[in-house]
Amino acid sequence: MPYTPCIDNYMKSGLPQKYQSVEIKELQKLMGSDLIRYPSCVKVSFDDTVKHTHTESADGIISDVYETPLGTLKEEHKLIPESPHIPFPTEYLIKKASDLKILNYLLQHKILEPDYEDLEATIKKFDDVMIAPAIDDTPYVQLYTKYIGVENFVYMYFEDPPAIEETMQIWQEVNNKAVEIAASSPAEVFICYENTNTGHSSTEWIEQYELPALNDYANIMHAKGKKLLIHMCGKLNMVIDKIAESEFDGIIDVSPAPTGDCNFTEAAGKMAKHSKIIAGGIECNAYASDDNQKFTKDVNLFARQLSPYKNFWLGSGDAVPLGATVENLASAREIAGNIKFS
Repeated sequence: MPYTPCIDNYMKSGLPQKYQSVEIKELQKLMGSDLIRYPSCVKVSFDDTVKHTHTESADGIISDVYETPLGTLKEEHKLIPESPHIPFPTEYLIKKASDLKILNYLLQHKILEPDYEDLEATIKKFDDVMIAPAIDDTPYVQLYTKYIGVENFVYMYFEDPPAIEETMQIWQEVNNKAVEIAASSPAEVFICYENTNTGHSSTEWIEQYELPALNDYANIMHAKGKKLLIHMCGKLNMVIDKIAESEFDGIIDVSPAPTGDCNFTEAAGKMAKHSKIIAGGIECNAYASDDNQKFTKDVNLFARQLSPYKNFWLGSGDAVPLGATVENLASAREIAGNIKFS
């Protein structure tokens, strides 16, 4: 059974000192993952009609200002001790409806270029595991979680749906170009870190805006002979049938309760009918348990319940957390290695 935990720098920061100098791709391999997560292999910049100023202050404030002929947009994020690698938005890029026109201009003046050199070296170095570069979230998820904010997105959408849809359409065209560039790289599998979640999104919008966009990505990948997995660590039960019927090749980092609501045996069966992968299942905070014996027993029982499903990969539900122990990571790796699909 493949083992595919989501291991990042935040998790690494809680490991013993001897692991702190280990580069994150090396750490994933060291911890036994059969899939190494890689950043984007597409370089993004803007043409000379856009002035982009990026600053980082000593107190963790990250500021980006975009000056265009149509106006200026600014966003700020902040790194905090509890999240020293993933910054939280403190000022959204889009604050009012008229800002969407400026965002449209930014999107239409993006420059996308291949950036394969390091990826090629990584594939050569780790030639016995999958190397999975990231691709961008869909425009719908980007807008409501990262660029507008959930509450303001809802207000903007209901005041002027065509304006939001115009921006999503422009963005989708740009993202499709980026996906095509990524698919032309030597990597064979890719991950979109979408975090589909009915806990903070309507099922209607997921079906109307998110899944069709992901299907576009998947079809571009398939035309190049590549595979696409989607990070879906939230609540999925109400849309799992639509997910199973979609074009992408599987979902990864899927969470049980309380982070998610997935019934893994039911979901694995539904995904198998459409030849789709489902990966994850170990509740993220379980990795931080100081009772390795209980962790091992629980994970072993869970994995064996899924052994009838050859489309299941054992891994973390969402990301492996700060405080995870090397012993628990090793136990999960050993369990996966000992499972024979029935």
